Amino acid sequence: NSGNLAVVMSSVQVLLRWTEDMQDILPQVYARVKVPLLTLAEGCITELQFTILKHVAVLAYRSETVFEDDYKAFYCRHNEPSYIKLVKLKVLRTIASVKNGAPIIEEVRHYFLDKDAEVADKAIDVVSSIGRKVEECHEAAMNAMYWAGGLQVPTVTASSFRAICDLIRRYPMYGESVVDHVRTNLFQVTQSSQSKASAAWILGEYGVDHLPDVPYIVNVMVENFVSEPPETK
Repeated sequence: NSGNLAVVMSSVQVLLRWTEDMQDILPQVYARVKVPLLTLAEGCITELQFTILKHVAVLAYRSETVFEDDYKAFYCRHNEPSYIKLVKLKVLRTIASVKNGAPIIEEVRHYFLDKDAEVADKAIDVVSSIGRKVEECHEAAMNAMYWAGGLQVPTVTASSFRAICDLIRRYPMYGESVVDHVRTNLFQVTQSSQSKASAAWILGEYGVDHLPDVPYIVNVMVENFVSEPPETK
C-alpha cells in the first residue's frame, strides 16, 4: 500500500521470489500485486512506467488471465512514447482471450495509423496474433485487415498483407474474399518485397479458383523477377 515506487517494486519482487515454487497460491499472489502495479503505472513518469510495464508483461506471460479484466489499462494514448506503446501492445496480445479479444482488436486497429511505423506495424501484428490465438476473434481480425487496406496508406496495406497470410493459413475459408482484397489493393505494395511475396502466395494459393485473370495479374508482378529479392522470387 506504500506510495513509494521503490518500496512497492522491491516488495513485489520479494513476494514473487518467495512464492515462485508455490503453484497453489500463485494466482492469489498475482491478483494481489497487480493493483499496485497498475496504479503506479498510471501516475509516474514514462521512464518508470516502462519499467513497471515490463514487470507487468512478465506477470502476464506467467498467467494470461491475471490482467484479463484490466485490458483497458493497456490501451495506448496518442502522446505516449513509442517504447511505452510497444510494451502495452505486447501485454494486450498476451492477455487477449474470448472475454476481451474483440474490444482489444477494435481498439488496436486504430493504432494502424500511428505516426511511428514500428508501432503501426506492431499493432497489425498484434491483431493478427489475437485472431489466430482466439478462434472467436478471427472475423474481427480479418475485418481489421480489410479496413487497413481501405485506409489507402501503402505501408499499412503492406503490413496487412503479411498479416493476412498468417490468418488465412489458420482460416482458409477466407480465401475468396482475401483474393479480391489483394487484387484491389495490390497497387499499394509495389515497394515492399515482403508484401509482394505475400500477395503472390495468396494469389497462387487461392486465386486460381476465384479469379480467372490471376495469371495476368501475376504476369505483371514478375516483370522485374530477376531483380527481386529471394523472398519475393
